[in-house]
Amino acid sequence: MKTRRASRSLAAGLLMCLGALGPGAEGGRVRPIPLGDMVGRAGRIFVGRCVGRTTRVDEATRIPVADYTFAVTNPIKGVGRGQTTVRMPGSLDQPYFAGLPSFDIGEEVLLLLYPESGAGFSTPMGLDQGRFRIVMGDDGEAAAVNGNGNEGLFDDVPPGLIAARPLPRKARGPVNLDGLVSLIRVVAEGSRP
Repeated sequence: MKTRRASRSLAAGLLMCLGALGPGAEGGRVRPIPLGDMVGRAGRIFVGRCVGRTTRVDEATRIPVADYTFAVTNPIKGVGRGQTTVRMPGSLDQPYFAGLPSFDIGEEVLLLLYPESGAGFSTPMGLDQGRFRIVMGDDGEAAAVNGNGNEGLFDDVPPGLIAARPLPRKARGPVNLDGLVSLIRVVAEGSRP
């Protein structure tokens, strides 16, 4: 009974994560999810550094599980400072489904994560769209880029919110990390009931 419930929770969580897949998904393409939508639906949002990663077999579901531990350096939604663990289906080298990212020790990221499923799983929004790699921008400042190259990222954000920050109106490629975090905070405040 418990195993069946855990398996249903896992399936529901995976379907929720796969909900971002649109037409053409069979070719590996994921429908772009704009920032406002991601922020509103996310369970946890933070900037952090991966400090641990392990693989094990979940006793309830009997599938491999990758646990990634992050030192949270900038909590935004649903998490505080300290450490948090992101539990994803699959192993470190073999995600449960294509497009699900893995993380390296020392890697710094901005994550927008789906709420945890009943089985405790959580993944970045829209597979790799909710995982922003932190890179050095052309101006020498920290920048962030997601797995979709930030395509369509600001499509549902009012232009005035973008203009007040060091961000381009149409995101394409890395954008200023501080500006993006500031924008996410404002959008998160507006999305709370």
